[in-house]
Amino acid sequence: MYTGNYECLELFVKPEAGKKGSVSLKKVKENKTEIKELQHIYGNWIKFPTDKDTEYEITAQDCTITFAYLSECENILKSGICVLNTTDNFKAMNKEEFSKFIDTPYREQYHFSPVVNWNNDPNGLCWFKGYYHLFYQLNPFGQEWNNMYWGHAASKDLMHWTHLPVALEPQEEILDNLAIKGGAFSGSALPMGDKVYFYLTRHIGPQDDGWDTVQYQTMTKSSDMIHFEPEKEIIREKPEGTNYDFRDPKAIKIGEKYYIVLGACVDEKGTFLLYESEDAENWKYRCPLITEETKIRTIECPDFFPLDDKYVAMGAWMSHYDEYGRFQQCRYYVGDWNGDAMDVHTQQWVDFGSNCYAAQSFQHEDRRILIGWISDFYGEHIATEPGAYGSMTLPRELHVKNEFILFWGIQYMKAQAVRSKSAPLQITDIMHLYHLKKQEISTFFLVRMGINPSV
Repeated sequence: MYTGNYECLELFVKPEAGKKGSVSLKKVKENKTEIKELQHIYGNWIKFPTDKDTEYEITAQDCTITFAYLSECENILKSGICVLNTTDNFKAMNKEEFSKFIDTPYREQYHFSPVVNWNNDPNGLCWFKGYYHLFYQLNPFGQEWNNMYWGHAASKDLMHWTHLPVALEPQEEILDNLAIKGGAFSGSALPMGDKVYFYLTRHIGPQDDGWDTVQYQTMTKSSDMIHFEPEKEIIREKPEGTNYDFRDPKAIKIGEKYYIVLGACVDEKGTFLLYESEDAENWKYRCPLITEETKIRTIECPDFFPLDDKYVAMGAWMSHYDEYGRFQQCRYYVGDWNGDAMDVHTQQWVDFGSNCYAAQSFQHEDRRILIGWISDFYGEHIATEPGAYGSMTLPRELHVKNEFILFWGIQYMKAQAVRSKSAPLQITDIMHLYHLKKQEISTFFLVRMGINPSV
């Protein structure tokens, strides 16, 4: 392994059953070796400081390295991590080699997916200091859901993503006890001047969710989107009637106040819980924003924002089948809001199918942009090595028309399509066209083909 301009080696390592395990890093030229023993029985995130432009050898004893990369270099948001090929003696891959590494029939190539292994919900979406940022739920140890980390990627155009170092990890006690599960569950980001505030759920509890499950909300901050301040707890106490589903804080500033919506189950009904703050750090419960009467387990990954003179809420319906058998879809609600419960005028599914879940949005300039998790609820994934489970939808720009949401391919996607002179219509482009008048539909198709309808 040659380090180039990087100064840190990061490894995700699983011990063999019943064994301690260790990893050694040998500096070849000086014949010096550093050994680190594994500390946790679930999985270990190990970091070795490295010298630039130096050759090293990595040896794993009684353990398996499932994900490896080099980090800590100048302008890492542009350069990204350097992924090591765990199937080829941990060779540091350049861009061409990495592209070949992930180019298999079983992996997404156009949609974002992690370097390897499992990902789910998009988290911490934001624009900050010239980059779009996508954090996401990650299991770096396998192609299945398990204890949650936050992965991270950045982009200049929402199409081409640069992989960045893993950001957050589970609580230490979870890594030492296979009878419990949890970690850094879903959350959001709020740019605040020269820092970004992050809000997330910490989960710890038995393998089967129940009244012993504990979910509470924390926050952290970052000024460079790579290094994070220590987390602090911000919300633990639940409103009366709330069960153990109490998670996924989405933060937003409206006027002079800050708000968080949480997904919850209150009195056996899926509920959006609304919190408010004067400083984005100290929070108090205000009221239920929306209570869903349809029978579902809970609201997950809620969202709430103003859009085109209306207010919009979104939430993922957990453990729900609709009348057509579609499983766990996202629902949006459009209406008015005066500070308390939302007055919902219309509601509809965010996507036609079952594989768009945990959708989240963020604001950049005058655009509200949405990304969801392509969730594979139908079990079509084929596990191969190196493989990745889960990916993200193409970003969509949102607008309200006739109190329904229109989903448009973002400007950059349109530019790519028009440039090719053959832009096949995508299903995400025609969401809810039936709410438009005939003339408006004609205009839509002209714009979609790159033609100015006013000419």
